[in-house]
Amino acid sequence: MYKILLKISGFVIGMLLLIGLFLYLSEWFLPEWHGSYSLGKGVYMIEWDSPGKIIVQGTNVSGRTCYGGTLLVPSYENEYDSYGNYNEYVVNAVHNMDWIVAYTYSIKEKNYKYYTIDKSLINNDICANDITERFIRMYLDKDSFIHFCDSINISPNNVLFQ
Repeated sequence: MYKILLKISGFVIGMLLLIGLFLYLSEWFLPEWHGSYSLGKGVYMIEWDSPGKIIVQGTNVSGRTCYGGTLLVPSYENEYDSYGNYNEYVVNAVHNMDWIVAYTYSIKEKNYKYYTIDKSLINNDICANDITERFIRMYLDKDSFIHFCDSINISPNNVLFQ
């Protein structure tokens, strides 16, 4: 009886170690599995407790996986409505070496907003408030957004139709 319990406990401990190893390695090799998408320069798009995603300056990063950070898009003012209901979320975002382009959907206003983030000057010394004030532009007009995407060599189709 003792040998059977010893074998079972060894099997259970082995399985727990295997699961723990998988979860640890997945933070390095499968960040998307955890809902984390690196956009470069410490900025991440993460799946949040809503119908969509948010873009943050990562402050809770383990491996290559971001679990949280300081909100960049949508802004704190637009993320929730006055009743605490989720209001705006990121539908999609793409990036290149210097830019992040994204669009959001506002549930309350029933419209899309388009954002560009200039990440060419972002470094570890810049706080999220500076990024929000100096590097993020919002467009309410889709045509202006598409024109700007063309000027920075990011295909708007990659953002809008994925």
